[in-house]
Amino acid sequence: MATLKAETGKLERVPNFDNMFSAVRVFPSFDLRRRHNTVIPDAVPREYLGMGAPDAAVDLRGRDRARYFLGHNVSATRTFMEGLPGLRIRTEERSATDTETEAQQKTIGVQTLYRESEAQTDPYSPDYVVVMGSEPELLTLATLTYGNGLPATLTEVEMIERARERRAFEACLPPITDEEGMKLRRKLMEEHELKEWGNREEEIERLENERLVLLHRALSKRNDKKQEKNAQRVQRIVHERAQHLKEQEKKDKRRRFKIFRKLMHTRRGVGGEYERRDIIRDYVDYTSRVHAPILRDGTISNAQSFLGRDVTPPHYAT
Repeated sequence: MATLKAETGKLERVPNFDNMFSAVRVFPSFDLRRRHNTVIPDAVPREYLGMGAPDAAVDLRGRDRARYFLGHNVSATRTFMEGLPGLRIRTEERSATDTETEAQQKTIGVQTLYRESEAQTDPYSPDYVVVMGSEPELLTLATLTYGNGLPATLTEVEMIERARERRAFEACLPPITDEEGMKLRRKLMEEHELKEWGNREEEIERLENERLVLLHRALSKRNDKKQEKNAQRVQRIVHERAQHLKEQEKKDKRRRFKIFRKLMHTRRGVGGEYERRDIIRDYVDYTSRVHAPILRDGTISNAQSFLGRDVTPPHYAT
């Protein structure tokens, strides 16, 4: 029990941030680890006092060599290299500035691609500024973008010309100073409005005609695809029917031959004229059914009966 308590006292809890509020056993909210031991290990010699001045007992090429790997020590490296046999070190004269001790910290300026202004907010600035009293014509085309009026076609050119005509008409209207001027201004505005409505109706009719043309093309394309599909279907059906007729013709032909053979076999003895079998002629004639029987009659030929047997004559075997 004492050993268990001693081992438990050497452990400490380390929180697991991923499962900090977990109550599930398989996902613990903390882990156990051994406490950090500040005691010097037994492997470290007690007489070692750190990176001090090297004494005469230091073996730079032996067991103490790794202690000088922390930083680049020019003097120790040079002393070590001079002690190596067969190694010649190049000696050069150094200037007075090189021999001066350099500062451990330096301040160096670095030029980057970014500025502090890029981290600040960009204040609002308008896209353009119009001079007081001027009305540039270019602003009337601000709504035109690529694919929506640009590149300009004949329709956009006509729209620009109508806009110019409307601005010129508005500049030529008589001022509203008396009743006569008011009546004349109203009459001119009504005529111009009727003209604009006529242009608008023409534009609507033109758009409708274009849509009808596109619809007619789409319907024609759909009908062409439908006709092509129907033609392929008819061609496939004709091919299948032709193949079916060929197969049926072959079956009918085989069936007709079979019926003809049956009729010939049935009518062989019609009329009472039966032929008596001549046994001597059957054995003399090597083409008769005795020597060459027909398989459909159920007779096994002599050739098949000798299959797998050695029928070589004795006088040919030697």
